[in-house]
Amino acid sequence: MADVEGNVNIQEGYDGDNGELDPLITSIGNRSRRNCVNSDTDTFIHLIKANVGSGLLALPAAVKNAGYIVGPVGILVLGFIATHCIGLLLESAKKLCQWKKIAALDYSETMQFALLKKGFNRNVANIGKMVVNLFLIVTQLGFCSIYFVFIADSFQQVLKEAYCVTMPEKLLVAIFLIPVVVFCWVQNINSLSALSLVANVSIAIGLVVIFYDEASYLATKKGSSMQLHAAGNLMNISLFFGTAFYSVEGIGVVLPLENKMKQPTHAKSVVYCGMAVVTILFALFGAIGYLTYGENTQASVTLNLCSNNELTTILFLITKMLFVVSIFVSYMIQFYVPMDIVEPSILKFIDQLTNKLPVLCMTYQATIKTVLRLCFRTLVVLLTASLALAIPDLGDLINLVGSVASSALSMIFPPFIHLLTFWNWKSSHTKGNKIISSFFWILKDIIIILLGIMGFAFGTIASLHSIVSDMKHKNSSSFCKSTFVLSCEL
Repeated sequence: MADVEGNVNIQEGYDGDNGELDPLITSIGNRSRRNCVNSDTDTFIHLIKANVGSGLLALPAAVKNAGYIVGPVGILVLGFIATHCIGLLLESAKKLCQWKKIAALDYSETMQFALLKKGFNRNVANIGKMVVNLFLIVTQLGFCSIYFVFIADSFQQVLKEAYCVTMPEKLLVAIFLIPVVVFCWVQNINSLSALSLVANVSIAIGLVVIFYDEASYLATKKGSSMQLHAAGNLMNISLFFGTAFYSVEGIGVVLPLENKMKQPTHAKSVVYCGMAVVTILFALFGAIGYLTYGENTQASVTLNLCSNNELTTILFLITKMLFVVSIFVSYMIQFYVPMDIVEPSILKFIDQLTNKLPVLCMTYQATIKTVLRLCFRTLVVLLTASLALAIPDLGDLINLVGSVASSALSMIFPPFIHLLTFWNWKSSHTKGNKIISSFFWILKDIIIILLGIMGFAFGTIASLHSIVSDMKHKNSSSFCKSTFVLSCEL
């Protein structure tokens, strides 16, 4: 129960079903909303910031795959379904918190408690939690790999345009690997708050410049003679799903934001308003981008910022570097999500390992622990860089990550959790005509799950096919020609 100030009154560790102390609940029950300081407006802004990032830049390419009619409509439909699934997750988490009299649950814990409520044993519930955490880890590390490719592609294009210097993407990934590793050694994410502000400002400036380029391009009717398609084929539409899932997958931040709200009962309204703004922005941005650049639309629309005018070219180069800075910071922020999940277990292992050191080494135990922890973080960064080197095409990597991981988090897990949480409760509270509505919500959840599975399957197959095809026919990411040098052959 929440009081008028939004505080939650709980009996920590109390099992609402049998009146016994439950160790699982006790480990979670010490959470409280006493430190929740985010207003509805704060939460709304955080939600917009969490969704508007590099995924937005890939949407024109998604619309190119699906077509100028199917693409925007598809983004709106997927955005609506994703928003509905966020509502299902919030509703389920609220019900489970009431059931076990605890203050807050994260995504994986919501799956865990939903399985327990349905009658599954503790081992099955723990497996469910691990599966959700696994997909969260894969998604976030996949995003980090995408950021490596984005930075390499953008920097490669800047060097080509400004200095006619061609540098291999793999070399650029290796160069940026060093500062990324160093910054990922920072253990307190609050230390990056100033850099996060810089990243947000960079993205805002960059989006303004992109809209300026698109508006000037369309105003001069440069794209009037371009051949545009209204709908893509099955393979391209499958690729569209991967990119769209990658762009609209912000469900991982919803429960943490809800758990920090002064008025958690307003969470669904705030989320619906925020996601409505995000979805409309995504559809418009994707459609305008494709209408502007046509079949030349790149995996990231920033790679389409080209000009024959030196002054405008300088503006575009600065814009691309601003996006490089923002994505560099985004890497470190995204990196903390899998670290929060995995690192506690790693630290326990390190503690056990260092406790077995010889007596002479005990003096340096703390130093050894720190070194091992930093080595682990370095290995994770190397893993993301390795994936970026293995799949150097930005579009292919976005499609693969979106299809494999984001589809499950956005459309498969939330309705599944909702079914587990409410099936028995709905059935026991349905009388007369309400049985029909109960049937329809169950059917609706099942249909969403099936759509998510289809998007997962078709998107993954199309992404793997595209990866194999692009490895045979590698295209250069340097779309623009140099403005400052008369001939790059000199």
